[in-house]
Amino acid sequence: MTGPRRPKIFRATWPNCSACWAPSSPASAWWPLPGPVRTCRVWLLGSSLFSAQLAAERGLPYAFASHFAPRLLLQAIELYRRLFKPSVEWPKPYVVIGVPLIAAPTDDEAQFLASSTFARVLGILKGERRKLAAPRPRPGGAAVAAGTRRHR
Repeated sequence: MTGPRRPKIFRATWPNCSACWAPSSPASAWWPLPGPVRTCRVWLLGSSLFSAQLAAERGLPYAFASHFAPRLLLQAIELYRRLFKPSVEWPKPYVVIGVPLIAAPTDDEAQFLASSTFARVLGILKGERRKLAAPRPRPGGAAVAAGTRRHR
């Protein structure tokens, strides 16, 4: 779903979606695998203010995918917490933040590994989408990595 009608459509279809996670019965069209469950704890994963609002309205925990919209992170969390309506399973708001991370034993190795991501993001910004390439050593080390920040 894309476009300005997306929130309205999603909000209207939510009851049908959430019924899929209700406790199963013999008459249910859904069969949970690997076997019957009493309940399924549903989270709402999103990267927008609308998803934060919907999770709050439904009394659901909220996972924010900050790699899609890092500038909305704090605003989405504040909105979610302010609008949260307690539910039976979740009496208080609960937030998890997904962040991109590249870790290595040393800063130099992390910079080396991150070169793939830096190149891909720069390509996306320039309209040149490509597959993720293998990391490459950068002449000048940290100075070149710092120069890459200008393109962010």
